[in-house]
Amino acid sequence: MFVVTRGQQDIGQELKRAQSRPGGKEPGDMALDESRTTAQHSGANVVRQVVLWIVSLAVAAGVIGLFYRAYFTGPFDEAMDYGQIAYNLSKGRGFVTNNIVPLGLYYWKDVRKAYDIEHGPLYPLFLALLLYRGTQDSTLALGSMIWFVLSLVLVYFVGKRLFSPSVGYWAAAILLLTDAALSTLAISGLPAAMAGFLLLAACYLLYRPSEVTVDPATGDTGEVWQERRPRRSFWAGVVAGMAYLTQISLWVLVIPASIYLAFTNPERRGKHVALFLLGFALISLPYWIRNLRLFGNPFFNLRVYEIGMATKPYPGYSLYRKYEENSRPPSPVSIFREYTQQVLGKWTRNLRNGVYSLMTFPHPIVMALAFAGLFIPMRLRALAMWRNMIWWTAVLLLLGSSFGVPGSNTLAMHCFAATFVLLAVGSLQELLEALLGEDAQRAWRVALTGVVLVAMLPLAFALLFREPKPPRDEVMAFAVLSQRLDRVISELKQRNPNAKLEMPLVGISDVPWRAAWYTHHSWAWLPETPMVEVPVQIGQGENRYTVNQQLPNMQAVRDVLQKVQPSYAIITPTLGGLPDRDRLQGWVGHYETARQFVFLSYFVRNQKDMQTLAQGWKQRRRVPYDPVAGGAYPIPQATPARTVTGLEPPRWILFIYSPQ
Repeated sequence: MFVVTRGQQDIGQELKRAQSRPGGKEPGDMALDESRTTAQHSGANVVRQVVLWIVSLAVAAGVIGLFYRAYFTGPFDEAMDYGQIAYNLSKGRGFVTNNIVPLGLYYWKDVRKAYDIEHGPLYPLFLALLLYRGTQDSTLALGSMIWFVLSLVLVYFVGKRLFSPSVGYWAAAILLLTDAALSTLAISGLPAAMAGFLLLAACYLLYRPSEVTVDPATGDTGEVWQERRPRRSFWAGVVAGMAYLTQISLWVLVIPASIYLAFTNPERRGKHVALFLLGFALISLPYWIRNLRLFGNPFFNLRVYEIGMATKPYPGYSLYRKYEENSRPPSPVSIFREYTQQVLGKWTRNLRNGVYSLMTFPHPIVMALAFAGLFIPMRLRALAMWRNMIWWTAVLLLLGSSFGVPGSNTLAMHCFAATFVLLAVGSLQELLEALLGEDAQRAWRVALTGVVLVAMLPLAFALLFREPKPPRDEVMAFAVLSQRLDRVISELKQRNPNAKLEMPLVGISDVPWRAAWYTHHSWAWLPETPMVEVPVQIGQGENRYTVNQQLPNMQAVRDVLQKVQPSYAIITPTLGGLPDRDRLQGWVGHYETARQFVFLSYFVRNQKDMQTLAQGWKQRRRVPYDPVAGGAYPIPQATPARTVTGLEPPRWILFIYSPQ
């Protein structure tokens, strides 16, 4: 007979309890296993997220790279203007421009230190950091590419926080796969991508989240605002100020943002609005002080004069091209008062074109969904108010920028692309959930697939059936003209070694922004030569009579030439194009005459013929500028058989001042 002791009974009971537990494990062991499993799942999620980010960024880089190689033929003209300012910043010259607009001569004392009064300072500061790679066109494209990729990341982040991860991911994908966004935002070199990033970041910081709560007693649902710290409004103001310093017209964000803060923070609306305005003012204050010291007005910008341009009194860019020594330009207010009908007519035309551009960029289906979202009741009032703030900002910007020259409002609206893509995808999700409820998930996948396919079709066709890029004659031409200009400078230094040659050189050009970017010298925009009636006598004796003939008034450029004192001129094939064709006929005549004389010089055989040709040129030239020998493009190139092929009059010409 066996006797069981108390210790043996305890052991047996413990064995039975252990066997009754799953796996026969201790509670401590079970907790340890659960934490270990949780850590493994967490690690797997981290790895999955890292892989997803790497793949997504690789796809984005691949798409942008393919589009760049297929369609990049040079930065936009406005991008070159930003680039030459950034070059001056990188060389320690300050925030000055080498693109000399005759209208700005009323405000500049020295054209070699022409402080920029047209652009925001933030994007040139960023570009200046990239110019260590040199001043190639690819540098400007790289600047916009960086901000475009950052915008993709921000779109995903904001979409995930405000809507859902799928909204953020697919909104970023649609933005990446639209050819209009790639050409205008990614590879253009323009600041629109940077302005769009800062605009979306500021709007996100302004957002006050809310949540739906259920009353346990009645079962009723209600929306409750979450706590929002006032310092968030301050940082929203700082980022909004940075957006303003990138694109000056984005100051309009201040109005809807202040109203939004007042309505969404009723308990402390004054504090939130004040901190937002304080942040905006602090980041903008150095720029305002600079403008106040230089021009007497902290908010002065030369583009306010565009209110009178492209009208009958001031056709094209004529107001930009004017300078008279003993007079001042009419103020924008006086222009509006005197020519109200013409200004409003231009504003109406620009507004109509701007609305069309707004509703089609970056893709019509994207903007259709974003616009339809205005009529969709969102699940959260907070999201609806945030959406309305963005749309009011866009409307105010469109209304204001339509007073500018044609096309300026289109460029101004490009910064909303990232924000509107996010609103479009979010509105689609809200619409399907409101209509289908629990069955919305499947419809969401189908609808989203259709939107992505429609949005990316133009890009797919553009990459599959692309044509060879045209040769960039402009780059080759400016390379030739720059080399010849450097050679002229070297010759001047050799002839007068003790003379001080002021740098940068000053010239005039029909495309001063391009000349400034490619040569790093200062170039004034060609002043207009309006057509005037000149009495001309015809016949002799009794048959002699006087007729009025339309001729270009070359005396109109005298004040500009005396003020700028340009020693050189670069004239290109774009001279005489719209919108100033009829007001530059004097320069067009000079350019066409020079083309023919340079072409004839290719066939001169001796010095006597060259002197005869030069004498004929002196008699026919309209302004005191002579073509520089070898400063023309295309250059006749001989083949190995010593024959010249493709001989034609030059299209790009470098001139030098010659008053005799």
